Amino acid sequence: MLEPELYKIRSVSACMGCAYHLFTDNFKKIFRRMWLPILVTSLCMGVAMLMAQNMERIQLAGSGMYSPELMMAMGEYSLVQLICLIPALWTGGRLLGLLNDRTTGWNVRRLIKSYVLVIVAMIVVELVFFLIGMAVGGALTATAFLSLGFLVIFVASVPLIYSWMKYFMDPDMRLGMLFGKAYKAGWRHWGFLFGLFFLVALIMVVICVILFLPAMGLETAAQANAAGMLGGDASGLPAAFGVLTYVVFACTYFILYFVEIWMTFNMYYGYGSVEAREHGDDVEREVLDDGAAPFDGRRIEEGGYSSEPKNDFEEIR
Repeated sequence: MLEPELYKIRSVSACMGCAYHLFTDNFKKIFRRMWLPILVTSLCMGVAMLMAQNMERIQLAGSGMYSPELMMAMGEYSLVQLICLIPALWTGGRLLGLLNDRTTGWNVRRLIKSYVLVIVAMIVVELVFFLIGMAVGGALTATAFLSLGFLVIFVASVPLIYSWMKYFMDPDMRLGMLFGKAYKAGWRHWGFLFGLFFLVALIMVVICVILFLPAMGLETAAQANAAGMLGGDASGLPAAFGVLTYVVFACTYFILYFVEIWMTFNMYYGYGSVEAREHGDDVEREVLDDGAAPFDGRRIEEGGYSSEPKNDFEEIR
């Protein structure tokens, strides 16, 4: 039987309210479980951002697109980004383990398989649109068709919010069902899923702009200094500027990844709402309007959730 506390018909605002309360009421537990993989991922991303800055400085210095120096910098950047995937998968596996009571390894394996399938599907769609564009009118038309392909991919990705989360919540679901029965169910609730995604994405954009303001300030200063040095001026940056930039980027990503946990919780409750709509005769249904208190009282226990409501603010052990 589906778990009634997750599988309830909720509005978009109710899902967002549930996600907020789940995140804030269990923040100590979440932090204890997630701080280490998020820290490692953030440190890796800090290195990647420094390398991206280095590529920009090389380009600003007038090096050609295929200059050995720039190609070397691009190769190093790509290598670091690949290395960053390892702690990122660790982070995702641990986070999903809080939701589905599965081991990190089990979730990581499913993450890899689902990411590979989705990426391959996106490449195939773009390739089809590119070939159609080339057949219709040449390179310029193919470029326009690629843009159309991106739009199609975006529209077709919305149902994946449901089918992807179901892939992790239902251990019996096969990989192919990401674009099968579960995907079709997501299409039937495309408007609800899009509304949830749009509002959460809008909030995330605002948060990202605020979080990256210090980093953008340092980036602007670095570019202005590089431009001045090309004109013959001496560097005006302190010796520890690179270290400061690295620390700021790492701290920014550390905070951002915790905010993204809230975003995942939104998709989690969106999945539960769609599941309740799809199985309305088999689960307890509770319609929550925008003014209702949306939190279902669940709390994270070791390895998963407890259905017993949390009635005070003592530390979760």
